[in-house]
Parts: sequence; structure tokens; C-alpha cells
Amino acid sequence: MSNILMSHQVAGYPDDETCLAVGEALIAGGAKILEVQLAFSDPSADGVAIQTACSTVLARKYTVKQGMAYMAEMHRRHPEIQIFIMTYAALVYRPGVENFVKMAVESGVTGLIVPDLPFDCDEGLTAACKKYGIHNIPVAAPSMTDERLKQMTDQKFEYIYTALRAGITGSKTVVTKEMFDFIDKTSAGGAKILGGFGITSEEQAKLIAPHVYAIVAGSVFVNIIRENYNAESPKDSMPIIQKKITAKAKKCGISTTEYVKQRALGFEPKAVPPDAFFHFCEKFDALIDMGISKDVEAEAFNLLAEISDVLIKPRKEQIENWQPPDSGQ
Repeated sequence: MSNILMSHQVAGYPDDETCLAVGEALIAGGAKILEVQLAFSDPSADGVAIQTACSTVLARKYTVKQGMAYMAEMHRRHPEIQIFIMTYAALVYRPGVENFVKMAVESGVTGLIVPDLPFDCDEGLTAACKKYGIHNIPVAAPSMTDERLKQMTDQKFEYIYTALRAGITGSKTVVTKEMFDFIDKTSAGGAKILGGFGITSEEQAKLIAPHVYAIVAGSVFVNIIRENYNAESPKDSMPIIQKKITAKAKKCGISTTEYVKQRALGFEPKAVPPDAFFHFCEKFDALIDMGISKDVEAEAFNLLAEISDVLIKPRKEQIENWQPPDSGQ
């Protein structure tokens, strides 16, 4: 599991220039995945904050093409960052499912989240994604029956977006044992879990991080924009928004060192050589900071697995003589 932050923003909100600044602020705050929503007039999975943002964007005649251009620009600036589109079936279906997927790929997108195209009735979305080498990311909700959830996990999706509670985005989320049980069932097939819906604080992130691949936060950032944006003088409000979003992003995720420390010390705290352990943390941080391309991700998590093996099955002489492995970087 990981502590990756997957941040959500609405393309074009509140204006083109501020939207770019928000994307930069999210990455500066540690986001490794940008989930970019293409505004739709009836966003059925979204709460008031994101609905309002979508309405603002649509009111200025913002188009799918412009949204794709935004993602292409962010990909040009930050090729190491994954970009997932979140949108609704109507926008995917209108140009044709395959054409939409092709446009997404050309814009640097690596995954699609379409809540109203369920995994077993997706109008060919999964097939098109496979054809063009990106991921269809289905949405799992606590209201699903165990049988249906198993049908989803048996499909062996690379990622599953897991709504941590029933309802819509932006409402308060309370971390419970039932939530973790649901996450465990959803990850049973080996999918990387993207856990979202109402993550607003560092405390929530720390509790959820060991159970998911990425923590998803969105409405909290949209609210910062809404509360601080000056429509009459956008350039004046931009640095304020950037500063606050970067600070909040850092709190919605936890540092890699803190995450590894929590996991490792939970296994065998008295046997861990402090110098070796923190050297490992620094190596792991450096790899994650390079981004999550497949090569870097594989190397980082191989390193984590190797160290975890030493910590889980410790023998005193092994621990005392252990040297950090060469990451090759």
C-alpha cells in the first residue's frame, strides 16, 4: 500500500490561468496523480462544491476539447505525473467511446473514471482502454452486494476507485472499521485502491493510508478556490489560492518517510537499526519524489518489499549487519 495523493480538480475552474496554477499547486503539495474532471451538467456522484464548480465552468462555454488541452499542458510540464479523467457517460458517448479514449491518450491521460458506466455495462469502455493502453477505473461503493463486488474484483482491474462511504462527494467522512472491511474486500483481486469521498484532514489520511494505494481528495481543494477566488482580479487571488492548496495537499497526504516508519516500526521496533532504517527512508523518498512511472514505482516498491522482508522475519545477526541496498539511482 502507499500514501500517494490523488488530487481532484475541475478542468477550467475557475478560469484557465487559475486552473493551471491550481494544478501546479497540487503537484507542489505532493500529488502524484491528478484526477481531472470534465464538467457535466448533471454530475450525479458529486456534492455541492463540485456541482457548483461544474456549473461555473459550463456557464463560460468550456468544452471537452479545452479540458483535454489543459491535461495535455499539464502532461507536457509534468510527464512523471499520472493524469486520470473523471467524467460522465454522456461526454464519453457523444464523440464515440473509442474516439474519446483516443483523445484522452493523445492528451497524456492514463486512466478514465466514469461512474455511470458500470464495469459490466460500460458501452465498450474497458475494451477501448485496453486497445489504447490506458486504464478503465471502475467505481466500487459500499452499497454494492458482496456478489457484485466480487464480480468486479474478479475482472482484475489495475485500479478501483473506492467510495469510502455511500452518498456524494464533499460530505463528511467518518473513518470506521466497516470502511476498512470494505476496502479489504475491494482489494481482494489485487487492484490498487483509490480511496476517496470526503478526505479533508491529515488525521483521516494517516488512518486510511495503510489500506489504500492512493488517497483521493477533491472538494476540499474546490472549496479553497471558491473561498479565495477574486473574479474581478484573478491574478491577485492566484498566489493565495496556490499557497493554501499546496499546504492542504501536504496535509491530505502523509510523507513517505512517515508512512514507511509507521509500517516498519509496527513489525519489529526493537530490532530495527535506526541508521539503516532512516537511510532506507531517504532512499525511498528520493525514488517516490521522482514520480510514479512504472520503472520508478517498481524499483521503489521492490526496495520496500526487500526491507519489509528483513523486518518481518528478523534474525538478530541479519539486522545488526544489514546494509541498505543500492537503489541504482
